[in-house]
Amino acid sequence: MDISKIFIDSFVKSTARAAYGASLYKGKNDKIAADKAAVDEMRKELNLINMKGKIVIG
Repeated sequence: MDISKIFIDSFVKSTARAAYGASLYKGKNDKIAADKAAVDEMRKELNLINMKGKIVIG
C-alpha cells in the first residue's frame, strides 16, 4: 500500500501543528491543557485533508 506524497506531507504538517500546540504549555505544569491543544491543532489540520478514511489519534 503506497501513501501519496501529498498525504505524507499533510500528516507531517498535522504532527508539527500538534507539537506547536503542546509547546505553548511548556513549563506551565498542565499536561491536560497541553494534550488538548495538541489534539485540537492536529484535528484542525487533519480535517483539511481531502480523503476518505478513519484517523485514530493516541
